[in-house]
This record gives sequence, C-alpha cells and structure tokens, in this order.
Amino acid sequence: MSSASDGWITLLDTQLAMARSEELAQLFGHPSSGGQQVGYGYGAATGYNTHALLWSGSAASVVALHPAGFTESYARGISGGQQVGGGRGAATGNSWHALLWSASAASVVDLNPAGFTVSSARGISGGQQVGEGWGTATGNNSHALLWSGSAASAVDLHHFLPAGFVASRAWAIDAQGNVVGEAYYAAGTAHAILWANVPEPGSMAMLVVAVLCLLAYALRRMAPIAPLSVCRRHKRLLTSLLLLTRPR
Repeated sequence: MSSASDGWITLLDTQLAMARSEELAQLFGHPSSGGQQVGYGYGAATGYNTHALLWSGSAASVVALHPAGFTESYARGISGGQQVGGGRGAATGNSWHALLWSASAASVVDLNPAGFTVSSARGISGGQQVGEGWGTATGNNSHALLWSGSAASAVDLHHFLPAGFVASRAWAIDAQGNVVGEAYYAAGTAHAILWANVPEPGSMAMLVVAVLCLLAYALRRMAPIAPLSVCRRHKRLLTSLLLLTRPR
C-alpha cells in the first residue's frame, strides 16, 4: 500500500499489493463522512473492472466492498457506518442495482425493488438512502427512489411530483429527511426539486413543497447507469440547495 500527505491533501490511490499488482487503482471521487471515504478503483487485480472501496484516511486502510457474484461495483455515498452505490454481475442479471453496505463486502444489501430493471443509490443519511431506478414499474423512465435499508422499503418519490414530469432522480438526503434531486419535463427541461420532511415508508404524507430553480438543458437519453457516466454538472447547485433546507 502507498500513502502520501501534503498539508490538507492525503493521497488515497491504492496499490493493490494484496493481489501482487504493481498498478495503482484509480480513484474517481471520494465522498466522506466521519473520517471515512468511499469511491472505487481498478487495476490488474480487478481485471480492470471497477470495484467499490472504503478508506479511513489512508491508502493502507482500504477495505474492498466489492461483493461476490458481481463484475463491477462502485460506492458513491457514506453516512455513519453505511455506504451506498451500485453494482452489476451474475447476481443481478448483469443489470446495475443499487447497493447498501455496512463497511464490508459480505454485508451488501441489494436495494433494487421489484418491477425495476436498473437502480442506483446516490445519497444516504440516518438509515435512509436515495437514488433512482427504472423498469416496467416506471414505464422505463427514471424515477427518484427512497429506501430504508431494503429493496422492499422502496418509495417511488416520482409519484409525489406535479403532473407533467416524465422522469426524476434523487441526489441527496439530510438528517431531517429532506431530499433534493431533479425532475424532467418531456420537452427536455429539468427542475431542481425538494421533497420536504420525507416520512418513513409506512406514513405516506409526503409533499413536494418547491420547485427551486429551472435548469435549462436538453434531456439526454438516459443510458444504463455506470460509474463513468455519473452526472456532475449540477452537483454543486443541488448540494447548496440541500444546505438551505437545514435548520439554522
């Protein structure tokens, strides 16, 4: 393993020495919480397939989250002792499924709900997870999803949007259960959305309280979710909107 630090920067690129590889895994983003970071890497040791990884501040601390039965995986969010992301392989019929971990590969939970072909988890807080998915249950349009730790707990947040939106995704959730994301009209415009005071799935009193801004860009054809195709264009804006929902 190798690690280096310069001021406030710590390099987390991980040499996959345990597999006797001389190549460095490449890190594509590392969301952080409580001194831990998540992301993914690849190298000769992984057959150059992306594998989800968890760090605790150094390359030497790396934990492989990649589950058995999967070809590729990635981790995208972390809160407390849990991590979210996605993966695909024989275990999923080679479709991308949203995944939840509790700091080990063996702890993986497949969050993909019944009626969905593809899903991805993007954010996590306080035992709840958010992301998106699509399949026969959604007419193959992307729908924002909320989970509480299992596939059976999935709530389709798209159903709480005003009429006219054809697709949606959830980006993040805060400690109060507020969810931010975006929703699309058929014409191709996207609106940033706040789903406020999200309840537990058993209490369906959810309300979309505001369309916060108009993001005028053409709706691209939604390709199957893969780590290298993560949309980053509006991440900073949506993070700012999330911060505005928190009590001062």
